[in-house]
Amino acid sequence: MYKCCFNELIVEGDDTKIQEFRELVKDKDTDFSLDRLVTMPPKLFDVEPEKSQTNWQTWRLENWGTKWDVKAELVDESEDSLRYLFYSADAAPIKWLQTVSLKMPALQFVLSYQVQNTEPTTDVIDIVEAEGGNIVEVGGYA
Repeated sequence: MYKCCFNELIVEGDDTKIQEFRELVKDKDTDFSLDRLVTMPPKLFDVEPEKSQTNWQTWRLENWGTKWDVKAELVDESEDSLRYLFYSADAAPIKWLQTVSLKMPALQFVLSYQVQNTEPTTDVIDIVEAEGGNIVEVGGYA
């Protein structure tokens, strides 16, 4: 069963740190890429998942929490906050969020996400906050 996850990421902090984050996550094709701040080793691109336990897919799941990079859109911006919308495969990038919040402790992150199933079930909606490497589940519902 294929699942996708709709995500909203809000990043808050002082204007200097917000602009630094904005530039660091921006890629030539998107406003926001997971790989820009938690970079996958290039050598893993050539490793087929069926032939090795250490491959691009397992690395991404362990370090991002999702198997594909995202192409996010910056939909709202102010001096002290940014708001991105994006889809991810299977799950929200919570492991990525934890790493980035540790790397950038002056910023606060709020990730709202909804896992969408292809089968007729109740979709899961949840919210997590991150600051200084700490993840706090705020709540959600199914």
